[in-house]
Amino acid sequence: MKRIISICLVVLLALTSVSALAESMRVVNCNEWVSLRSYPSTKATRITTVPLGAVVDAHYYEGDFIYCTYMGLNGYILASYLTGAASPYDYYDTRYYYPDAGRNLSIVNCNEWVSLRSYPSTSASQIAKVPLGATVTAYDRTGDFTFCVYRGMQGYILSQYLGESSTRRIVNCDEWVSLRSAPSTSASRITKVPLGASVVFISYASNGFAYCTYNGHDGYILTKYLS
Repeated sequence: MKRIISICLVVLLALTSVSALAESMRVVNCNEWVSLRSYPSTKATRITTVPLGAVVDAHYYEGDFIYCTYMGLNGYILASYLTGAASPYDYYDTRYYYPDAGRNLSIVNCNEWVSLRSYPSTSASQIAKVPLGATVTAYDRTGDFTFCVYRGMQGYILSQYLGESSTRRIVNCDEWVSLRSAPSTSASRITKVPLGASVVFISYASNGFAYCTYNGHDGYILTKYLS
């Protein structure tokens, strides 16, 4: 009987120190990032950094830490840096909308490029310049920013520069129109786009032009020639 009671006490203590979560949580209460560590201690080696606002899969508590999965990596994060993730209607997260992968979006509404930043702030360091028309994989939204992956680099882009590309057709010309290197009729012609051809519209540009893609070429076409 004493042996059974001892076993029950051990199980109870284990359940007290390790409790299951199985939910999504968001990184908070830090300046830029927190450490995902190899075991539940601040002395443990850092596996990777998890940026402010990122969403992780939380599995269970272990002392002051939570065992988590982030971008395919497993480890421990101090519980004080995690909070319950917002409703799926409050932020964009692929686990709710695109379970197989992130959503591919295009860079729009800029002149040349936008910044991929280390955390969701305009004062954060720039990881890379992402050119107008480039495709990124968007994961979740944090305030005015969206967490994205671009050519294997992870970071944050202002959501106002992300949008859907769409197909337009060439109209209102005799035979063809020019796809130009800049939004100007004096800019060099990259290629001719025939009447009736389909182009991928990315964003509006200046001087009545639109930035488009045609047969692998990126350039500018006068919007009066687009349906």
